[in-house]
Amino acid sequence: MRKTPMFVASALLAFFLASCGTNGASSSENFVSSESVAASSERVVSSSEESSSAAVCDSTDYVSQVHLTLNYVGHDFLTDGIGQVALKELVDGDTTHFYDLNSNGTPDTAVTIKSRYLCIDTPESTGQIEPWGKAASAFTDSYITSAKTIVLSSDFAIYGSAKADSTGSRYLSYIWVSDQTNAPLSSFRLLNLIIVQNGYSATKAAAGTLYQDTFFNADAEAQCNKLIIWSGQQDPGFIYTTGVSTTLQLLTLGKIYDETVGDYVDYDWTDSTHNKVAFDCYVALATSGNAYVYMDYPALDNPNQTVRYGMYIFAGYRNITPLNHVGWKLNVVGNCTTFNGNLQITNVQYNVLYHTTDDITILDKTLTTYTPLETATAVADTANIAYMNVVVQINDLHGVNDFGTYSSVSGTDTYMTIHCEDLAGSSIYLTFTLGTVTDRNNVTQRIDPTNFVAYFCTAGETFNVFAPINRYISTGGTIYYQLALCHNSDLVFNS
Repeated sequence: MRKTPMFVASALLAFFLASCGTNGASSSENFVSSESVAASSERVVSSSEESSSAAVCDSTDYVSQVHLTLNYVGHDFLTDGIGQVALKELVDGDTTHFYDLNSNGTPDTAVTIKSRYLCIDTPESTGQIEPWGKAASAFTDSYITSAKTIVLSSDFAIYGSAKADSTGSRYLSYIWVSDQTNAPLSSFRLLNLIIVQNGYSATKAAAGTLYQDTFFNADAEAQCNKLIIWSGQQDPGFIYTTGVSTTLQLLTLGKIYDETVGDYVDYDWTDSTHNKVAFDCYVALATSGNAYVYMDYPALDNPNQTVRYGMYIFAGYRNITPLNHVGWKLNVVGNCTTFNGNLQITNVQYNVLYHTTDDITILDKTLTTYTPLETATAVADTANIAYMNVVVQINDLHGVNDFGTYSSVSGTDTYMTIHCEDLAGSSIYLTFTLGTVTDRNNVTQRIDPTNFVAYFCTAGETFNVFAPINRYISTGGTIYYQLALCHNSDLVFNS
C-alpha cells in the first residue's frame, strides 16, 4: 500500500482534496437506529399503509439471509476484491469515499477508494437534488458512521482485483457493516440490501450478480409496502417551489433585507428548508462541466465601493451548455449548500427545448472573456469572506520549502498542494490536479510528489496564478485559504 510522504501534514489532508475539484430499519437484525430518520420513515409508511390496508405484502427480512463468506482479514480491497476500510466521507446515498488501511490497521490517508454501491441507485442529492435524495443520503450515513467495522467486497465469489465502474475512478462495491470491532463474518450486514429493503432505492443492474434474487425480492417487498420512494407521498425535505430571488452579494454575506426593520439582517441561505435560490451572474471560469460565476455590487456599507462576489456552480459534471461559456450572463436557479467550508450552488438544470422556471436562463451572450476586478490581487486581501469563489489573478508567488503534500485516489496520485508566499511574505496555499505544467523555459513538465519542491521552490523564481479563491476550515476551526487551480495552463512562470 502507498504510504504518505514524510512532509505530509496529516491534520490538513482533507483540505487538499478541495482542488478544482454531501428512518427506521424494518429489520430487527439491523444494529443502527437514527431517531430523526426513523420518525420520517414511520410517517410515510403509516400514511401509505392506511391507503393500502387491503394489500398482503411480503414481510421477509432479506438482509438476514445474506452473509459475508470471504475472509477479509489480511486482504486488501484493491488487490483482492475484499478488505477492511475506514470512512473518509459520505458523498450521497449510493457513493462513499473510504481510506485504505495500513498494515497496522490505521487509515492510509494517501489512498482514497471511491466506492459506488452495487445493485442500487438512490435519488440524487449532490449535483442534482431529487425527492428523497437527502433522506436516502441521511439513511446511508446513519449506518456508515455507526459501524465499527466496514468491509468492501467486489461481486466475486473468489479473491480478485477490484472492478472499477464506467467512469474508471470509482469501484463497484458491496458495503458490509458491523457494530463489532474486528467483527466476525457472521455479524456483517449488507448495506446495499438494507437500503433497498427500506425503500430508499430501487434495485438496479442486479441481474447476474451474486445476490440478484435477494435484491429483486427485497425491492418487491418495499414496493408492496409503499416504503419511502414507493410511498406516493411528497418528500417533506424537498423544495418543490421555485427559487427565491436574491443576489450573489446577499448569498455570500449571509444577509437578507428585512422590511420590518428597514435593514439587512443575518440569514442562512444554506438551510435546507429555504435554500432554493435564483440570481443573476456572469460566467468567470468553466471547469469539468462546472463553473465559477460572479457579479459586481456596491458595498452594503459604502455605495461608492464596488465589490465582486463569486460562487461555484456544481453541476455534477453534467454538460450544461450555458456554464461552458465564459462571459455569458445567466439567471441561475439551484440549491445553496456548502462543501469544505465554501458556498456552492447545486441542482442546476437547463433544457433548451422544454424550458421551465427551474432552468438556467441565458440573459446575455455579449461578453466572451473574464477580467479580474483588480489587475492583480494581493494575497493579504484574500483572507476575506467576500473573496470566496472569486476568480483572481495573483502574481509573483514562490513555493516555500516547508510544506507540501499530495493525495491519492484509488492508488493513483491525484492532488498536490504547496505552501506559497508573495513578495510581501503573505502566505496562501496552491492546490491543483497533478499533471503537466509549462515551466519558465516554456518546456512542458509533469509535476509529481518527487519533483514539486525543486520545481516550485527555486530561489529567486516566481510564478503567476489565475484561479478562484476558496478555503478549508479544519476540525479545530482554523481557516486556510487556497488558490484552487482549475487549469494547469493558468499557472505561468516568470522568466
